[in-house]
Amino acid sequence: FQVAMAKTGCEPDEIAFVGDSPAHDVAGARAAGMRTILIGDGAIAPLSADLPADTRPDAVVQELSQIPRLGWFATTGGGA
Repeated sequence: FQVAMAKTGCEPDEIAFVGDSPAHDVAGARAAGMRTILIGDGAIAPLSADLPADTRPDAVVQELSQIPRLGWFATTGGGA
């Protein structure tokens, strides 16, 4: 996580890390100070509230296309 921030020149609050494992993806990104998004099927969302705090995502989505709807970051009008 630290290497990714160094290579991109981004601060943790400028990054939303998307992963499918609370223990491996969410915990590491959260420890680095990033926002976290858990991606998976609909069965994950109800379970995320019961996860330990260090593995609980900030958001749960089923598809990457749902991330812009979170409204966390300003868009520039370009890109994908």
